[in-house]
Amino acid sequence: DATPAAALFVVETIENAQPAEAAGTCLRFYNRKRKAGEKGLFAGKLRYAVLGLGDTNLLLDRQSTTAKDCNQSAQTLDSALKFLGAEQICTRGEANDAVGLEEAFEPWCDALWAPLADAVKAACGGSDGGGGTGSNGAGSSSGTEVHFLYGSQTGNATEICKAMAAEAAAVGRGFTARCNAMNEVAVTDVLTPGAVLVFVVSSTGDGDAPDNCDAFFTRLKRVAKKEAGTIGLGVQYSVLGLGDQNYSAFMGIPRSFTMAMEKAGATAFYPRGEADDTLGLYEYCETWQDGLWAPLKSATEFAPALKANPELGAKPPKVSAAAAAAAAEKSAEASSTMTTATDDAAAVVAFPKAPAAA
Repeated sequence: DATPAAALFVVETIENAQPAEAAGTCLRFYNRKRKAGEKGLFAGKLRYAVLGLGDTNLLLDRQSTTAKDCNQSAQTLDSALKFLGAEQICTRGEANDAVGLEEAFEPWCDALWAPLADAVKAACGGSDGGGGTGSNGAGSSSGTEVHFLYGSQTGNATEICKAMAAEAAAVGRGFTARCNAMNEVAVTDVLTPGAVLVFVVSSTGDGDAPDNCDAFFTRLKRVAKKEAGTIGLGVQYSVLGLGDQNYSAFMGIPRSFTMAMEKAGATAFYPRGEADDTLGLYEYCETWQDGLWAPLKSATEFAPALKANPELGAKPPKVSAAAAAAAAEKSAEASSTMTTATDDAAAVVAFPKAPAAA
């Protein structure tokens, strides 16, 4: 978004130089931008201040931490923002709980208010207030909207999905993004022709759906069975699954999501991802996400055509192996090949090409 903004970041450093869980998504987003070499990305767009919170006592045991400073997360964030061209409005604050957070926090705040007021006024075009997107929306109102939906028990899927939605709304993507827990929306509201959906979901316990998507998943399976092949017609989707292969029901829910969406008649525009916590959850998710953007952009470009004519997303009828063989014997000259249907949850059907512009 090209609209100027002012932001205040308060970030805590915990063990091993890591930010607190609530700040992890934000820090990783800006670090990815820096690693991608997007220097000057926020020039003229973002004014900011960073306050770090830490505790030097965490540095005493070198067997449990590799941090060089108790405010290393704040330093990393500040450095990334500067590289990306954001304008610092106040010197970075660094508070140490070992000596009292208020010792650094209070004087830093006293120095912050005047430049922060100026930054907010500038971001609002000279006024003292301004509007913005809704709490669940990101980006401008133009273009196709991509709906990111998460089902999370421990918070990992929530964090990853929200970060993905934020990055999807970045400048140049050509579409807007919205993010919700699945139980916050109705199945029939999201399964509409032209919809583009990205699910980020984990399995819990013995393959149960997370608490914030269990009702959605139950309804999805019900409507997919009742209106098979029609309720999801014209919908494009992808699934990113999170799990741990040490559990017997590894990827049970993500794979079931794929099966339910296919049964509903929806079309996968990008293969399902399966991130294993034992092999590095975030590393896999970042790689999967890097490959998401091109097919997602293609899906959003095709979405208006599907909205106007959902039948463009219809799949060939399922044919048994025996029927396919019989048909082949009857017509050896047939130019098209009939394929055996499969209920393999990993199967992905490519969506058709959008019609050429007139």
